[in-house]
Amino acid sequence: MKPGPDGVRVIVDRVACIGAADCVAAAPTVFKLDHTRRVTLLEPQSVDARAIRRAAERCPADAIIIESATGEQIYP
Repeated sequence: MKPGPDGVRVIVDRVACIGAADCVAAAPTVFKLDHTRRVTLLEPQSVDARAIRRAAERCPADAIIIESATGEQIYP
């Protein structure tokens, strides 16, 4: 988990990740796949909150979780 833009927190569920890389295509400064083809988090603050949300929505496995600063789950 890392702080993202606009006070959101970005969490990646590496167990749920299937390596589709849709998140990487949507936000390459935020997400990348490691040598096991699982998502890793780079710099969530490098984009705005809408870009994080779009990347999360593109994930077919819902492996990207967005929370508010207070811990409320925003997506999925």
